[in-house]
Amino acid sequence: MTLSIIVPVYNTEKYIVRCIDSLLRQDFDDYEVILVNDGTTDRALETLQEHVDSDKIIIRNQEHGGQSLARNEGMKMAGGDYVWFIDSDDWVEENCLKEICASLDGCDILYFNQYYESGDSADSAVIKENNANTGKELCKQDVMVGPPFYIYRRAFLIERGLSFAEGLFHEDNLFTPIALYNARSVKPYNKPVYHKYTNPSSTTRTLNPKRCYDLMVIAERLSRFANDWVSENDRWAWGHFIADTMNGALALSQQCDKSVKNDLEAFFRSHPELFDYLCHARKIPTRIMGLLAKNLHIPLVRLYGLLYIIRYQVNR
Repeated sequence: MTLSIIVPVYNTEKYIVRCIDSLLRQDFDDYEVILVNDGTTDRALETLQEHVDSDKIIIRNQEHGGQSLARNEGMKMAGGDYVWFIDSDDWVEENCLKEICASLDGCDILYFNQYYESGDSADSAVIKENNANTGKELCKQDVMVGPPFYIYRRAFLIERGLSFAEGLFHEDNLFTPIALYNARSVKPYNKPVYHKYTNPSSTTRTLNPKRCYDLMVIAERLSRFANDWVSENDRWAWGHFIADTMNGALALSQQCDKSVKNDLEAFFRSHPELFDYLCHARKIPTRIMGLLAKNLHIPLVRLYGLLYIIRYQVNR
């Protein structure tokens, strides 16, 4: 079998039929759809069974353990040479799988340079211009961390021992950079076929202090990976993933109470090596912030808060 499509399902009753129906409207047969019911509390599975009937669908039920656990369980069940992790509130273009699978050609990772950012009333194409043959080259470019934007050779993930960190929000920030850096061969796919839906109730759009703490964990783990595995020549180019993760934690902290901000500041003080990644960040404002915090010893959370006010409040 060529492709296993893995779809975690948790409280997406409004969207699940659209997602799975799009995966079945294909002029291609050599694939399976693995639905991992992550203890959903709504009628997502019942709604799907009422409207969709296909022997391509395999359902795995588990207690709620989070998206990472659901993806990992789906990967254990997968029989395809390649796996594609798709979110259950998104969907794909009709009859896209045949051409996608014909493009795989034995690569470790097929990456999408285009997709649709989809809302309730309109779609807009997002276009990247990445061109790389190895994962290390791709890491240095403007890439997306969401797993749906990549199709992985299953044997590559197994050989490298790659899986999603369970119990963390924003686990994509950890999985994707490490997977890309390990990939020997990658290929671009330059047609927009994936619709990324902006779901206002998704976990990444809901305020939760744990998201901030988890990003701290991920930044520290990425730094360890960089120290152990990333070459000196690649260190700062690859390190933009660390800078982006730190930026994410800082942005979330602005919505949290003082205790979370204090914890984040203490985390940065205890990990001074992270400041170097800010100083080499791809984005100029982030680089300036890192240089100010490192050289003038300005508390980073306070500095970010000041810059946040200047950017979003003064310019209103």
